[in-house]
Amino acid sequence: MSGPASPEGLAPRIDSARRAPLLMPSMTDSPRLTRAKRLEHAAREARLAQALRDNLQRRKQQARARGPAAPPEEAGADQPPGEPGESPA
Repeated sequence: MSGPASPEGLAPRIDSARRAPLLMPSMTDSPRLTRAKRLEHAAREARLAQALRDNLQRRKQQARARGPAAPPEEAGADQPPGEPGESPA
């Protein structure tokens, strides 16, 4: 039953000793992109990289505008732990 096709119209049987030709490229092959698609991808990557740089600069400016934060030890040194304004018992 190793002919081109079986009488019932089923696919031909493949012997394990013979290698069947690949009809589809494997999933690991890289896609064949046209020049236009490669340019689109490159433009998108450049836009994303610029957006990340802009975001980082904006966050640094915001952090500078807030000023240095007081360390936790200095912030509550005057008051004992508990509710603000509450006297210790």
